[in-house]
Amino acid sequence: MANIGTITLAVLTAVFFTILLVAGNTMSQAVRERLNEIGVLKAVGYTHRQVLAMVLSESCLLAVTGGLAGLGVSWYLTSQGDPTGGALPLFFFPTRDLIIGVMLTVALGVAAGLLPAMQAWHVRVADALRRK
Repeated sequence: MANIGTITLAVLTAVFFTILLVAGNTMSQAVRERLNEIGVLKAVGYTHRQVLAMVLSESCLLAVTGGLAGLGVSWYLTSQGDPTGGALPLFFFPTRDLIIGVMLTVALGVAAGLLPAMQAWHVRVADALRRK
């Protein structure tokens, strides 16, 4: 029982990086599919920073929505009582962990959207509009 915190941390770290890869792949695919739209936005006057902000905000929105749903389900289940029948001495959801969870979801959104946002930053208008 003494190493349960270490085991839990290792599993959560692996899950976090797996989710990071999946979210990054999703955002990268979304940018590739919308290159024409990004080219049109740049053609009508969007700056590189506005395109970067658009992709990063979409990534953060997706990550925070999923993270808040997971944190909400976790909070609800822990508020229903101890499901282990007393096997674990402390079974509750501290506010500190909730705040850490929200910060990690925002960090996940930024990390997952950074490379696709940079890809959108470097799109040239002529190349994007030429693609079909």
